[in-house]
Amino acid sequence: PEGEERYTAQYDVEAYFYRLGIPPEIGRYFCLKEVPTWMVHKFPAPRDESPDGGPWFPYFQVVPMGWSWAMWIAQRVHVQAHIVAGFLPQAIVVDGQPPPDIREHRVIAMPYCENGNVMSMRKQEAEDAVEKVMNVLKGWGLGLQDITGAQLQAESLGVFIDGRRGRGIV
Repeated sequence: PEGEERYTAQYDVEAYFYRLGIPPEIGRYFCLKEVPTWMVHKFPAPRDESPDGGPWFPYFQVVPMGWSWAMWIAQRVHVQAHIVAGFLPQAIVVDGQPPPDIREHRVIAMPYCENGNVMSMRKQEAEDAVEKVMNVLKGWGLGLQDITGAQLQAESLGVFIDGRRGRGIV
């Protein structure tokens, strides 16, 4: 709103795709080439996960970044972390929906893949809200980096967010 400032607090989920586990039923669709049994026996490996004497096919246990569904899964998990942290779905910027009005929701979130942005017209509210989200992510075993307290000017994914003027500049 005219005459108001907007603060943005930020963080980044460290090695995000490599921390999002997938069950073996899905991981097995992302196998590497066959590894001969003689080679496997030279290295420690869980013997209950492969047949004795048969070929071994190592597979991913995390979301493979090149998979067409990887971004969708990563985004859904990140949005869900905000909901668990107490955000209403209407206060989260998501694809295909109009952006939330900061006047209606005192704090809004803009998660994008591994990048987290929490905005408010009150510095402390932005910092408190981002702390709640980060606690959820940490509780899920996700590491965080590039954490910044609420600031009037921020940059996210190539967009400069000017909280004094109330706009983003590409």
